[in-house]
Amino acid sequence: MKFKFSLQRVLDLKEQEEQQVKLRLQIEQKKLLEKQEQVEHLKDKIYKCLEQKKEKRITTGFDLIQYHQYTGYLEQQMKNAQREVFEQERVIGRVQQELLKITREKQTFQKLKERQFAVFKQEQDKLEQQQIDELTIVKHCYKKRN
Repeated sequence: MKFKFSLQRVLDLKEQEEQQVKLRLQIEQKKLLEKQEQVEHLKDKIYKCLEQKKEKRITTGFDLIQYHQYTGYLEQQMKNAQREVFEQERVIGRVQQELLKITREKQTFQKLKERQFAVFKQEQDKLEQQQIDELTIVKHCYKKRN
């Protein structure tokens, strides 16, 4: 007799769901990396801008106004990018929690399957032993007659 887990379809669905969430987590982590790279790129731009100001020694008022406007723009862009990084980290946290929940559910079904298989195996062993005992009895009775 072959073992059949009655909730195998549910377990299969949980495994598929886990794989989908893992894939989604990878995608969200890639987005986070891209956003972090954007922040670093803006930091580099701001640093280069400061270095250019030091080297050129801005003398005219127009250059100074233009410099402040540009650095203000870059700083605002950086704040926005940092906020996006923070939001992306929150998204990743939610996806990780979802993955944890699904993994636990899948493990619950796997443990149930293992327990049911152990019971099935015990019953099969018991049945096999009964058959061996019956054959032994039949053999013993046959020997007594002859």
